[in-house]
Order: sequence, then C-alpha cells, then structure tokens
Amino acid sequence: MQAVREIDDRAVTASYDETEFERLLLEFKPFLYSSVSKLSGNSYDMHKDMMSVARQAFYESIKNYNCQKGNFIQFMKMTVHSRLTDCLRKIYKNRVELTILDSLNEDGQSQTSILDKISIEEYHEETKRINYALEIESLKDELAKWGLTMELLLKHSPKHAKLRDEYRSIVKEILNDTEILNIIFEKRYLPVKKISEKTKIPVKKIERGRIFILSSLIIYNGDYELIKQYVA
Repeated sequence: MQAVREIDDRAVTASYDETEFERLLLEFKPFLYSSVSKLSGNSYDMHKDMMSVARQAFYESIKNYNCQKGNFIQFMKMTVHSRLTDCLRKIYKNRVELTILDSLNEDGQSQTSILDKISIEEYHEETKRINYALEIESLKDELAKWGLTMELLLKHSPKHAKLRDEYRSIVKEILNDTEILNIIFEKRYLPVKKISEKTKIPVKKIERGRIFILSSLIIYNGDYELIKQYVA
C-alpha cells in the first residue's frame, strides 16, 4: 500500500517535474511495451505507431491524474488501454475501407471477391477478439478494487443452469433498485439482507452467490459490452 501511495505522489510531481516524468516513464516502459505487443503482433510498423500512442497516453494520464479519485496505476492502465483500443480500431477500420475501395471499378460498383469478403470478416473478428481481451484486462483491474479476481469469479460461477438463472434474476432485481445499487457502488459491499428482503430469496443462498452476483453487477455497471453477453 505504501508503494502505491508513493507512486501516486510521484505521479503528481511528474505533472510539473520533467525529470520525475522521465523516471516514471522509464519504470513503466515494460508495461507499455507489453500492452502494445499483445495488440500489434509481429507488425513492426504497427508496434512502432502504437508505442507512440502508448507513450502519449502515459503523458496524458500524468497530466490528468487526480489523487483524490483513486490510485495512479489503475488510472494510467485504463487510459493506456483506452487509447490503444481507439488506435487499433482506426487501423482496422482503415484496412477494411481500403479493401473495399480496392474492390470498386471505375463506375464505383463493387467487385469485391470472396477473398476480399473473407479478409474483411477476418478484420472484424480480429477487432472483436482484441476488444474482448482488453475488456478482460480492464475487468481484472476493476475486480481487484473489490478484492476479487477472475479466478474467484470462475470458481464461484454456478455450474447448473437453474442456479445461474436464479442469480441472474437477483442481478436484474438489483439493477432496477437505485437504493441498493447506490449502496453497492458507494460503499463497495453487497447488502445481502436488504437484497433478501427485496427478492424473498434466503440470505444464505444470496451469500453463496455473492461473488458471482457482485461481479455481474460490476460488469453491467462498466464498459464491458462483449463480456456482458456471457452474464446476461
């Protein structure tokens, strides 16, 4: 915890101290490199362009960081992931548009071949895969704030369809109750007794599903459009 607060203080200093900024950038360079490598594959040009985006995102996170709203590392990771995702979407969007333009004749009529269509579909699938991977990384960071992990979520996810549907119905009830939602996200805990009173489901059953229910609410409350499909 002390180390985290130290990084937070250094990030504040780095916003006006160029020397401290360079030190922090050097320390977090392995993280930036790793984040870019996961997305750029073997493309040298893409890696080079995305590293530039990652460094700019790091600078942006230093300039916009507010120590009153959380720790710097989480804020920086979200900023970097967001900027890299935007960059990647633009890259793939341009590739798809170029593929389509290359397939047009002089009259502007499409001559897209089967291979062109497959190529476009592959771009969309790759974009979806990468966005899903980024959502997973972001969710890991968010779960950590609640003392949860992906491993815990998988371990405590109900195996039987009937129980899973029952937990999902609890989640839907909570999503429609502003009072309970405010308690959860402001105080960061699941008010099991209050939920039991609302749903008429025993406290013990809700407590057994606490990790799955809470994780599902975190997913619904965040920007996890792809992951939502698996908990809806």
